[in-house]
Amino acid sequence: MTRQELRQVGTARERDLGLQVPAPDNAGKKYLDSLADSTRYVAEKRLRRLLEGMDPECAPWPELLRYEKVSEVRGNLLKQGLSYGTVNVYLSDLRGIANQARRLRQITAEELEDVLEIKPVKGSRLPPGRALSAAEFVALADTCARDNTPRGRRDDALLGALYSTGARREELVNLNLADYDQATGLVKIIQGKGRKDRIVAIVNGARRALGDWLKIRGDGPGPLFLAVNRGGKIGTARLTAQTVYDILDRLAESTGIAAFRPHDMRRSCLTSMMTAGVPMAQVSRYAGHANPATTAGYLRTTEAEMIAAAGTLNYPHVDRGHRQDAGSWTGSK
Repeated sequence: MTRQELRQVGTARERDLGLQVPAPDNAGKKYLDSLADSTRYVAEKRLRRLLEGMDPECAPWPELLRYEKVSEVRGNLLKQGLSYGTVNVYLSDLRGIANQARRLRQITAEELEDVLEIKPVKGSRLPPGRALSAAEFVALADTCARDNTPRGRRDDALLGALYSTGARREELVNLNLADYDQATGLVKIIQGKGRKDRIVAIVNGARRALGDWLKIRGDGPGPLFLAVNRGGKIGTARLTAQTVYDILDRLAESTGIAAFRPHDMRRSCLTSMMTAGVPMAQVSRYAGHANPATTAGYLRTTEAEMIAAAGTLNYPHVDRGHRQDAGSWTGSK
């Protein structure tokens, strides 16, 4: 059953139960419909949280898009301890819905201007997530190698593909075998986030791991990564984004390393490229970012690297009992 058919069934059920049915001119619906499928899914979940479970396609947006209410939402989100970036994403959603409401003549130009005047939150915190270390990758690959079932090969290939391509989990599970050129290792990501196509590559150990998986997957058309049941039988169903999340949780626990998320694999990929000296513009294109500043935000520095960087500094402490030669400090005059 297609997504549209599921929505029609759900709408009929809501109508039978006397529940609200999304109106075609609902500003929230118009806003969500303007987003790419992968972005829409996340935005809809985010708005449901904001509305405490209410369907954003049924919400009375003209009443909610008042300056006082949006300002209150901004304050409440900050009180919840959310990152500044997350708060700003919520505010961006509300600005997008307000623009749709104005186009539908559901709010006045002045009311729209009031919402747009609510400024994004400025400031910074320690960035979320982490980049995995080389030792952690070795341990994960070893865990997969010790699993002689098709699942072990699939998981090994999945890890390698996430790291080598830097793909988002939604982009990875949407890959088909036809999107992967086995002769070159190039991968076509079609209609990724923001409806952008791009070319990435699966190389080196990741390419060998994927080759091992394809030997047992076969060359039939369909999803690149397939579900494997507990008995080790390879199915025909495409992995879901949630399944990728669960697989990484299981692998972290089995390996005995700190938990990591699919987006941490993306951070690991981009961090490795940046620290290897790949030009920022090239890394940004590889990641599918419109702004290199977004890519720069993916750089994660380990504690050891921080200590090494600090080791280049020399404060001229004088040991008790003798004086240090001032000339040995590069900062002295």
